[in-house]
Amino acid sequence: MGRIDETGGFTTLLEDRPGWYGGVLSGFSPGIAAGSDGTVYVLDFDYQRVLSISPEGEVAIVVDRESFPGVRTFYPTTILLTPEGDLLLGDGGRIWRVTLPDE
Repeated sequence: MGRIDETGGFTTLLEDRPGWYGGVLSGFSPGIAAGSDGTVYVLDFDYQRVLSISPEGEVAIVVDRESFPGVRTFYPTTILLTPEGDLLLGDGGRIWRVTLPDE
């Protein structure tokens, strides 16, 4: 996974999608969104979470199934980053609005 800058240069953010059982991403990542600061947000359907990848390549879990009390499953399929910097996540018949912390 990489990023192309305004001059056309390519930067690798995350190499080799390792896959199941301990890998950073599962085998099914149906959506991606990029923030103005260069952070990339990746949906991980099988692991039921959303990851952020910083321009430096640092990976963090943004939300997962445990982020939504009382929800048994969270299978994100669509993602949109709003102008305000919130994430809109489609999960079957639900749409979640996730407000990201200010940095």
